[in-house]
Order: sequence, then structure tokens, then C-alpha cells
Amino acid sequence: MPTVISGATGAGKTTALMQRYYQLVRGGARTDQVLVLTAGAAQTSLWRRGQKLEAHGPIEAHSFFGFVQRELNLFWAPVQEAVPALSTWVKPEFLNVEIAHHLMRGLVESSEQEFHNVIKASPQRVAIQIASNLSTVSAAAGLTPAEMARRLALADRQEKGRLYDLIHGMLEVYREQCLLAGILDYGLSLHLFTRVLLEHPHYLAHLRGRYQYLLVDDLDETVAAEQDFLAALAMQMDQVIYAFGTDGGHAGFMGADKASAYQRFVVGADVQELPGSYTCTPEAFAFGEALAGRIGSADRRQAPRQKFRDIVEEQISADLRGEMITQVVEKVAALVDRGVPAGEIAVITPHVDKALEVTARQLLTAHHIKMQNVSLSRRLVDEPYARAIITLAGLVHPHWKIPRDSAGSFSNAMQLLLKLDPVRASLLGDAVWRLGDLPDLDEAGLRRRIGFERSEAYEYLRNWLHDARRKEWGTDEFAQAVVAEVMAPLVGADLKPAQLHACQQLLISAHRFRQAMERFGDDAYGHEYIKMLTEGTVAAEPLEAYDPAKDAVTLATPFAYLSGRLTSQYQIWVDITSDGWYPSDVKELANPHVLSRRWEEGNRWTDSLNKKSRQANAARTVKALVRRCRGRLILAECGMNAWGMEQEGGLAEALGDLIREGAKQA
Repeated sequence: MPTVISGATGAGKTTALMQRYYQLVRGGARTDQVLVLTAGAAQTSLWRRGQKLEAHGPIEAHSFFGFVQRELNLFWAPVQEAVPALSTWVKPEFLNVEIAHHLMRGLVESSEQEFHNVIKASPQRVAIQIASNLSTVSAAAGLTPAEMARRLALADRQEKGRLYDLIHGMLEVYREQCLLAGILDYGLSLHLFTRVLLEHPHYLAHLRGRYQYLLVDDLDETVAAEQDFLAALAMQMDQVIYAFGTDGGHAGFMGADKASAYQRFVVGADVQELPGSYTCTPEAFAFGEALAGRIGSADRRQAPRQKFRDIVEEQISADLRGEMITQVVEKVAALVDRGVPAGEIAVITPHVDKALEVTARQLLTAHHIKMQNVSLSRRLVDEPYARAIITLAGLVHPHWKIPRDSAGSFSNAMQLLLKLDPVRASLLGDAVWRLGDLPDLDEAGLRRRIGFERSEAYEYLRNWLHDARRKEWGTDEFAQAVVAEVMAPLVGADLKPAQLHACQQLLISAHRFRQAMERFGDDAYGHEYIKMLTEGTVAAEPLEAYDPAKDAVTLATPFAYLSGRLTSQYQIWVDITSDGWYPSDVKELANPHVLSRRWEEGNRWTDSLNKKSRQANAARTVKALVRRCRGRLILAECGMNAWGMEQEGGLAEALGDLIREGAKQA
């Protein structure tokens, strides 16, 4: 009988699971006989780096998708045998989400007007929803494109039925193109693994020979396809242990099905309950329960049974968002002055926009306090040195048609690469923008104004660009040359680890894009890749997300904070009047609830169901956040949102009398 370690956030489930792992290995099991499945790369890294074994072999810890990719690589031959379209390729290439968005956008643009007539979403947003939400979530539920389209059409407004027919056709074309190129995205990978490899007569027997023990962390974050795999594999293992979070399921928007996992694996198992939470006080634990209950309550006017006067230290209130951010920073500075380590303070907001990040970072820097952004929604184009590479690409490759609507990008690039002050960088950037090239400083009368000290560096950059125009560049080759031949000699040691990480991401992303496009037989990919960057399709994975600094304030979205398993002495919840604290899983086209196996086909998705879903999301999120706060909360609200619109309600209404008497007004 499987064992289930069950508990709330911070109850010690992962620690208990690791202890079981140690017991197995110390009892004679080899590490490569124990398969550990986690919720993602960060958790996998924790398992691989956090083991305290005197001697061990390979640690078989993987995210489910990472495991799927490895197995398809290892057993490519039987997959090719079952799918003749793949026979050309010696091994598969795995498509990242950015390239999937790019390919899907090309299909969407041919029907752009039909989408525009029904929904108000840009072609880029439509492509992202189809590639990342519809294709991914339906594959996670084991649905074909036809089944996905039918379900959504029956559940949605009648006038959108034609759009789902279009999407079905696009996904079929997209999948055919990918198969012919031997390129697999998330959906195709899951399909080939579950419908081909798992059904191969010898594959499961082979797994039984490789593994004797199965450990699964974050069972509550698994998708239906992974649950099918677990059910098939568990029957062949000597021992199976699951860790299940009673307040988990945060990845439901990507197909995670906590309710199904509970019914399939927890009910009837040997359940070992872990009470309470090590990462919060008993009072905070109770406060999380009470707040979640009020979020889902139909009548918040009823007085709460208990008031939590010591949970919230302060409430910050401002009319304008900028004023609120300033007061939040002042509070952070006051906490640090009081002796609270900066790394013990987390600023949590529904959405980390550029204005919030830049303003908070500048104000904190004035107080000599560092800040780290662990949000998972950053764009690579927002990284300054990545933008500098794009700017130089536009100067070397005019045919790539890189947007140059203003001199700002040139000024920023000159400031970074030549270490100029903002005034001199602006002068030079304006001259470059008007000429479309780096001018001769003497002819332009700029040498004295720019300064003789930096003229040598400028001439080096100008000569490099002149030589670069004579060469034929691949996108990744060009990016690599800029880093090695321009940034290294001109910027050198001033490049910080996070900035080097951004450059490394760009190099890897450009290389993978070129490899994919070559498989599709497209050699005109330079302009298309830069277009992806400038539109923000390529995401920047924060370096801090995997190894947060202990001496910097954390800025994060709730999901990034929880998925990173972070804890803090102080949490500052920003914008509690915003409805962003009640996130909707449902978009113009995507709806993971309708694509769930638990959905009864033919039912309609209503505003009432959507409201209940948002309330459930908010309740689950705040409950888990509170349980990762080892000290106290600070709440910040403003009357205007980032777009200047009035806002009220949000968490502020649900908090209500729970904390009103205990919080000190700012």
C-alpha cells in the first residue's frame, strides 16, 4: 500500500520525504533505484544538491517533463517505429515555449481578422494562449486537439465556436510541422510518452528493472498525464511514497489537478498527517484559515469569530500607486534599521510591472538596500545588456528591421558599453539614431563632449561594427560575438552575475531558435528572432529564482514566492485593493477547468463559476503565503491602480474586521 505524507505548507513534507529517501539508501538501495519526481526544476535542484549521503551514485530526481524528455531521447527508436513521420531524425529536438509561440503566431496571423472580430486580443496574445495554455493543458489532461476544441466550444459562447474550429485546425497543422521536423513541444512530448512509449510492451518492464522505489513530492501539483504514469508505475514498485499538500494546487492554471490526485492516490492509502507548520506561528496558521474562509464567504458583514490583532503590524494607505510604493520602501528601510535582515523581507504583489520594480529598486538603493526580483514574468528584452545586443544587431543588420522609434535604445547601449554618464550617452545616442550608424566623432563635433577618455573605447566599438557588417552572421553567432568581442573588453569586470546570466540566456535562446528554424528549413531567422525579443515573447529566467540572495529584499508574485518555497520574517502584501489577488485561470480562449477530466462535457462555463474559481485561487494563495511568514504582515493599498483607474475591494474587503483593531494606520 502506498504511503502518503500529508500536511499544509511548511509542515515538513519534503523533509520527511527526504528522510525516507535516506532510509532507503542507508538500508541498501542504490540511489539509481529510487525515482524521485518533483514539481519543477527548482525542486529537482534541491533534491540533487541537498542530499547528505557519504557516498552515492546518480540521483534520479526529475520533474515529470524532464523525465519525459530524457525517456524519449533514450527510447527514440521505438517511438520512431510507431510514428513514421519521425523516422528522418536521429534524435528529437525539444521546443521551448518561445519558439512554440513564434510558430503558432505565424499560423494565427493568417486568421487574425477572424479572431479580432470576436475577441479583443493581440495576435501575440492569441498565439501564446494556444501554444502555452490550450495545447499544454489539453495535453496534460490527455485530450486531442479535436476533443479540446469540442469541449471549449460547448462550454463557451456560441459565437466563439468558429474560433475553436480554427484553433483545432491550427494545432493539427502545427503538430504535423513539428513531427516532420522532429521537434517536440510539451504537448507532443506528453502525447508520445503516454500514447506510444508507455503502451510499448517492454517499456514498463524495463522501468521495473531500473527502479524499485518511487517517491513523489508535491503530488498536489501533478497533472492528469503524470497521474496516469504514477498509477501505472506504482503497481510495479516495491515501495511508493507521496507527499501531498493539503493547501496546494497552485499550478491549476497549467493543468495541475489536486482533487484528482487526492481521489486517486490519497483515499485508501496509508496517510501520515503532519500537523501545523514550521514556517509560521500557530496564530498565523489560524489567521490563514480564517482569511481563506472569509474570501469564500457569501456574507462578509458577519463579525469574525476571532480577531488577529498581532498578525498585521501596519497598514499603508495611499491614493496614488507611486505614493504607496514610496511608503512601502520607507517601511522596508525602517525594518532594516530596526535590525531585520533585508533577506528576511519579502514584497509580494499580484504583478511585478517594470514601474514597480525600477522605482522600488532605485529608492531602496538610496537606502543602501539591495533588492532581488524572483518573479517568473520578466522579459529578456527588459534586461539592459540583452537590449544592448539587440541594438547592435540593428546597426549591423538593417535588413532585420529592428524597431528604432527613438534614440533611447542607442543612448542606453552607449551608456552601458562605453560607461558614459546619462548626458553624454544621450548626446551620442541621438547622433547614432539620426545617422543610423556610429558617426565619426570629429566630423560630428562630439569628441570633446564625449570625452577623450572614452574615445578609445568608442573607436574600438565603431571599428568592430564596421568589420561585423562584412560578415554573414547566424543570430546566435552574432550574440556570442557581441558578448566575447565587445562586452568582455569594454565592460569586463563590471558585468554582474545577473547581467552575465541574462547574456547567457540570450545566447542559449538564440542558439535553440536557430537549431529549430534549420529543422524547419528556414534560414531567414535573424529578423524573426529579434522580433520575438522585442515583442517580449522570450522570457528572462531570474538567476535569483534558484539561489536567492540572503542579503537582499525579495520582490515576487505570490506564485513565484510559493513555487520557490521561500519564507520570510516579514511579508509586505502590495496593492491589496487590486483584484489581481483574485487571479482568474480563464482567458479569452483558454479554460483549464473545462479541459479537466472532472469537467462534464456539455456544461456551460458561467460567470458564477468563474467567480468561485477566482475566490478559490485567492483563498488558497493567501493561506499558503501566511504559512510561509515566520513573523508579521504589512499591508499596502492604494486608491488608483497602475493605469490610473480607481480600485477598491480585493483582499482589503476580505481582511475587514479580522485585523482592523490590531493594525496601526500609516
